[in-house]
Formats: sequence, structure tokens, C-alpha cells
Amino acid sequence: MPGTETNAQLLLRVIESTEQGRLRWEATETPDVFKTTVEDTSLYAIKRSSPSLTGYLFSIRDAQGNELVSESARRFGTGRVEDGFDTLEDLHERARRSAFDVDRKVNHLLDILKKA
Repeated sequence: MPGTETNAQLLLRVIESTEQGRLRWEATETPDVFKTTVEDTSLYAIKRSSPSLTGYLFSIRDAQGNELVSESARRFGTGRVEDGFDTLEDLHERARRSAFDVDRKVNHLLDILKKA
């Protein structure tokens, strides 16, 4: 499939940039959908789940809303996991933590509890 290796490299770079704080994610109106913007391009980390399936999606859209890249992976209730699931799950978790400023809030709480 054209671009798959490039998409994988891009996904890893997005995870790395998020981890290093160079990309800041925000929550959207839709639960479990997070967005960041690089110049005029929007990146999305999306989680979809039901009792029998959990899926993650990484999507890139241009300024006009055209989808440029879409990578997805699912874990089925049977335990079968598609390639890339762990990477997309990792991206979604990092985007969630960035959007909700989890690390700062947890560290603040730890500081308070140390003084108590």
C-alpha cells in the first residue's frame, strides 16, 4: 500500500514530539477524540470502543478538511489484535494526557500530598 512506511515513520515522529512536549493536543467535542495542529494540517487521535471491539485511528486532514492519511488498528473481543494497535493506542494515550494536562495535575497532587 503506497505511503504505509512513510505513514508509520510519521506516526512515530508524532508520538515522539508529543512525548517531548513539542505537540500539544486538545480535546474535541467528541469523547476520546483529540486534535493537534501543525501549520494548516490537523492531526487526530481517535478511540472507538464497544463490548466486542476496541479500535484506534490516526488521521491527518488538510485545511479544507480533506483526509490525507488514515491509519487504524483494532483489538477484537476474541483477543485478536491487528498490526499497529499498540502504537495507535500509545498515541491516543499520549494525546489524552497532553489534552488534559495529566502529568502536571498528577505532579501537583503529589506535591500537595507530600506536604500533608
